Amino acid sequence: MASQDRKKKNSILLFAAAFAGVMVLMFIANYRSALEYELRSPETGVKKFSTYGNQLIAISPNNDIYTFDWDSLSLGPKTGSVNAQKAAAMSGDRLLWIPQGMDNTLTVSNLKGDKELSRLSLDLDKKCKLLQTSQNGRYAVMALAVEGPGKQIQLATIASELTSIDPVETKSMEEGLKLYDIGISNDGTTVAAVGGNDKGYLLVAGTNSSQIRWEQYVEDCNELNKVVISPDGQMVYASESGRWVYVFDTSTKKLVKRLEIDKYKTPENNPQTITCITLSCDGRLLAAVSSPISQVWIWDSRTGEKVVTMKTGQFATSSIVFSPDSSLLAAADYTLNPINVWRISEK
Repeated sequence: MASQDRKKKNSILLFAAAFAGVMVLMFIANYRSALEYELRSPETGVKKFSTYGNQLIAISPNNDIYTFDWDSLSLGPKTGSVNAQKAAAMSGDRLLWIPQGMDNTLTVSNLKGDKELSRLSLDLDKKCKLLQTSQNGRYAVMALAVEGPGKQIQLATIASELTSIDPVETKSMEEGLKLYDIGISNDGTTVAAVGGNDKGYLLVAGTNSSQIRWEQYVEDCNELNKVVISPDGQMVYASESGRWVYVFDTSTKKLVKRLEIDKYKTPENNPQTITCITLSCDGRLLAAVSSPISQVWIWDSRTGEKVVTMKTGQFATSSIVFSPDSSLLAAADYTLNPINVWRISEK
């Protein structure tokens, strides 16, 4: 009797193990079925992605520039490099960068970095702290630290012609207030900056009037860490370091909606954090990455409805970007892990 019970128990265990194995294989198959490409990454990983025209541009923390063609990703990248403090890609095969040891010079080169196109000078009392370009790559915005009494930050823009650096507004920073990210709309008329000091901070300014339109503190978070502006300039999306993305109307200052990332358990020393956000080229989809699980949440930006969630396959995702037709999403981290390109299946 005992022998029969053991045989029965062993059969059940074998069946359970086999079933678990099948489920794991099915999970792996389904998980990998969405992975379209594994692309070569710069040695120090990816700090920032951009999509301009049909180009996928990856800039590393060491300012190595890898440029892929979305239609032929398997062919690999064209590579370049610049010795820069800050760098940001623009459309038309252009790169903006502040050279090492030259705080007051903004260099414009090709993406490869071997052909200088022009130089623009910053005032001697200003130093670039943040540099970002618009989603279409036609405009750029800088946050410049101003030397002198008090703590001041000047926002300035650079138009597509790259002929001048135009001040927008100088902001006297309150004690402890820090800016973490800036953005500019596709038409160059609206800029936004986010930061925090025990509560989230958001600033929206107009470039036509060169004035701050409004400022907003978000009381229910410690800081706002990332910001993007809709292609039409009507909405600004600002993430806090936990699991919320706030959506504001740029003209009315009104909080339109809050998009929530599901809460999950993490180690005490590694709390849940939004590491990057991005919009699709047409502005229809908004994506945000939550670490430490490196999972992407994608919403319909108009309705706030969640479209899909997916793992990026990265260790700690540092940047994401959509393909021009929004069907693919590239994700990377700060390591030599491959750049993963995923097929987005809306469910």
